[in-house]
Amino acid sequence: MSNTGIIFVVGVGRSGTSLLQSMLSAHPEITFLPETAFFRRYVARPLLLTTEQVRRHEIISNRLVNDEKIRRLNVDIADLARKASKSHKTPALAAYEELLKSEHRADLVYVGDKDPRLVEFIPFLFSHFPGAHVINIIRDPRDVLVSKKNAAWSAKNHVFRHTLATRVQERLATADPSIRCIKNYHEIHYENLIATPDAVLSELCSALGLPYSEEMLAYQDSASQLVSKDELSWKKETLGPLLTKNMNKWTSKLTLKEVALTEICVPTLSESRYQKSDSFHNLTIRDKAWVLVGGMLVCTAGSIYEVLRKVHFYIWKALKK
Repeated sequence: MSNTGIIFVVGVGRSGTSLLQSMLSAHPEITFLPETAFFRRYVARPLLLTTEQVRRHEIISNRLVNDEKIRRLNVDIADLARKASKSHKTPALAAYEELLKSEHRADLVYVGDKDPRLVEFIPFLFSHFPGAHVINIIRDPRDVLVSKKNAAWSAKNHVFRHTLATRVQERLATADPSIRCIKNYHEIHYENLIATPDAVLSELCSALGLPYSEEMLAYQDSASQLVSKDELSWKKETLGPLLTKNMNKWTSKLTLKEVALTEICVPTLSESRYQKSDSFHNLTIRDKAWVLVGGMLVCTAGSIYEVLRKVHFYIWKALKK
């Protein structure tokens, strides 16, 4: 890698990662890749660490040239694969680093990558890039549920699935106390970002060692370059004015059962980061049973998923050596 630093923006889906990405990318010394999920889909897959060693150039180029997300980028995929194939590093990691290098400019201090689900892979990120900055944006999980129910890619999913995803992603990001002790790990809250963006962004710039730039508040042009046409249906809000009051929608958009289920299952509510409601106590006996059984299923499935993700990390580390 060049001397340019790396920023990863992560967070539970529908927590404001696209907004934060656009704001940061509007800073004159930061640029962001459009969302490709490259690290998660390629670098963090343990099987690729071994199977790709045999035919490095062929496998890298074939995979990337057929990847619609990668084809969005303004890069020469053949040249990228050629350079990556000469590296002593694993092919996927080498290709990813070449991708980051392709964004380098003399005036840049940071190249950024945004993938909400990388919130599940924070140890992977710091293992590969110990000097990187990881910014986890946190939002009231009840409003996350409202947003997921409205987004085109997730509207048809059952509330149990939404709640499971939010639970495991929050827990994988914060359950290990050592993560929060890492100097370059940062947490910000979506509600603070939209209410006082200048204050939140100024503090974040300070943590990144950058001067604050008011250009970050005029992020719409940046967003238009990062959001593809097929993402507009659920990311169009990043192209408009800042929605300073886009919070607490759950009070009118969710049923009492959905609120109660979220409040039982999601850590940020258990830790009192957000105020719990009296929804569960106002339910009928039948609905309380639905919430308790659903909560038990979500928590059990979540525990299994968390174990599998941790096993994945240890296997990945062993194969990476």
